[in-house]
Amino acid sequence: MNPTIYVACLASYNNGIRYGIEFDATLSPDDMLGLIGDMLKNSPIEGAEEWEVQNYEDFGLLNTYRVGDLQHIHDIACFLIEHGDLGVELLNNFRCDVEYANRLMDEKYIGEYDSMEDYAMELCYDHYDIPEFIAYHVDCKAMALELSYDLLEIEVGDKVHLFHNN
Repeated sequence: MNPTIYVACLASYNNGIRYGIEFDATLSPDDMLGLIGDMLKNSPIEGAEEWEVQNYEDFGLLNTYRVGDLQHIHDIACFLIEHGDLGVELLNNFRCDVEYANRLMDEKYIGEYDSMEDYAMELCYDHYDIPEFIAYHVDCKAMALELSYDLLEIEVGDKVHLFHNN
């Protein structure tokens, strides 16, 4: 994943000219503003001052909501670089609230599993010394159902990512 944005010069755009710049969205907002300022200075339309983010690449299916908020775009891009497809799903689920998604990853993330049932089985066998003659009677499906009330489950591909939901 390499999130980039395309920023257009609005004076050019309004005059039927496609003119702008594409750059790495993980750049600092100050660096982005510097690139945008240089782009506007070199605009084919004299005195161009206004700009607009018109395209996002490698942001998954995210709607970034706060178009033009370079700090927000930077934060999203950095989160996506760090967390990939899971980051896309988290931000989709929480309306691009990067602060909340970071808190979930830092404080609530349990891990990646094939299913909730696999997590229940791991939890059971890692925490309890279950004799073999009883192991056949452990109902991991029922445990998974019970656990699902206390956990947030995010599906990415064929895996589930689990988070504490309290």
